[in-house]
Amino acid sequence: MSIIAATPKSSKSSLRWAISDVLTIARRNLLALVRIPTSLVFAVIQPVMFVLLFRFIFGNVIQVPGGVYVNFLIPGILVQNIGVVIIITFVGMAVDFRPSGSFVSYIQACLLMLVFAYCLSWGFAFVGLAAPNSETAQAMAFPVIFPLTFASSIFVPVAKLPGWLQPFAINQPVSQCADAVRGLMLGTPHGASTWITLAWAIGAIAVLAPLATAQYRKVA
Repeated sequence: MSIIAATPKSSKSSLRWAISDVLTIARRNLLALVRIPTSLVFAVIQPVMFVLLFRFIFGNVIQVPGGVYVNFLIPGILVQNIGVVIIITFVGMAVDFRPSGSFVSYIQACLLMLVFAYCLSWGFAFVGLAAPNSETAQAMAFPVIFPLTFASSIFVPVAKLPGWLQPFAINQPVSQCADAVRGLMLGTPHGASTWITLAWAIGAIAVLAPLATAQYRKVA
């Protein structure tokens, strides 16, 4: 009887600790943004520069079927920079981004990005734990981040990419997430991208979470 009675209490205690850990890490990250200027640049200023660069320099030469480029661009930038959704949304609206989907769809898009980013973050947690220092971690992550970001539908339609690259760009997870978020925010058809994104997220956390946990136990 004592074991059965202790189970709910143990569950609540674990949840309390989990929430406390999340709040502690969030607080430390926010303090780091204030105390380390380079972190602020990479987290906030760099995404804004991407928006302005692609909107005003490349926007006039990139044609998007059935729409304006800024509406294509901003959802992709949001997928690339999930941590600054509010800032990028306001900057996007300042440069004529007009989401035509419903408010509920916009929230759904944000939640989808959060789930997707959370699941992929386990992979970067593994890289960070496996690397001896931050510079090595960045070098290890770059070969993964670069093709997933630029060989995708974040900045340009996949049809504009070289033919040999399109099969990868169409089916890779970042493109699927960008297409789903774009479709939800703009209220346009996006096929099964939402479900494919969730499938990628579940697969990622199923593989990467055990790897990161095992690596943590190894170095702890």
